[in-house]
Amino acid sequence: MENEAPPRVRRIRLSISNAWLVPGGRPVLIDSGVPGDFDRLIRALRRLGVAPESLAWILHTHGHSDHAGCTARLAALSGAKTAVHSWEADRVRAGHHGTIHPRDWMARAMHPFLNPEFPPFEPDAFFDAPSSGEEGSLAAFGLPEGRWLHTPGHTSGSVSFILGGGDAVIGDLFRGSLWRPDRPRAAFFHDDEAATRASIGRLLATGARGFLPGHFGEMSRAAVERQFGTGVSPGESDRAS
Repeated sequence: MENEAPPRVRRIRLSISNAWLVPGGRPVLIDSGVPGDFDRLIRALRRLGVAPESLAWILHTHGHSDHAGCTARLAALSGAKTAVHSWEADRVRAGHHGTIHPRDWMARAMHPFLNPEFPPFEPDAFFDAPSSGEEGSLAAFGLPEGRWLHTPGHTSGSVSFILGGGDAVIGDLFRGSLWRPDRPRAAFFHDDEAATRASIGRLLATGARGFLPGHFGEMSRAAVERQFGTGVSPGESDRAS
């Protein structure tokens, strides 16, 4: 139908992160969890009525091991193509997420337990190629109503995906919290906190209404604006949860 609403993005809860499924004739998966999530991810796809072989694309918000860990294996199984921002290419080719920068005591406590390695893969496409830019259409990636937005801060090549229904899949631009999954909090790790603040402002300027993070639950625009305004306040943490 001409005026049919875009399909609702489906959350796939993995061991320490989320993947997001955009349903359709050729579904698109955003992020893929840690390497040990593979069987859980396959089961979740099948519960949602998606055969892995039907996936068109695996898109990535960034190239850390908890977001790209199952991609190589899933792409080999499904035949799906893979895409990242070009500034994340070295991470996924190496299968190592590189140096990460804890932003508070909780992140420093977690850091030694995070495995930086994952099966490497060669991306089939880059969001910012062939012409460079800060945003663009996702039509070539199976999402004709969607757009990608460069949202650096967590990593230099982090991107968010603004989809047709007004949802934004944001990776680790910010997160929910353990006790209040729907309450926005600054991410555990930043490469550049000032860039994160600017990216949140740019994302809000797109008019996105729902925010789907890499960790914890979906957040409303009102909640994001209450917490951050147009950026992250230094030192904001779960102590206020």
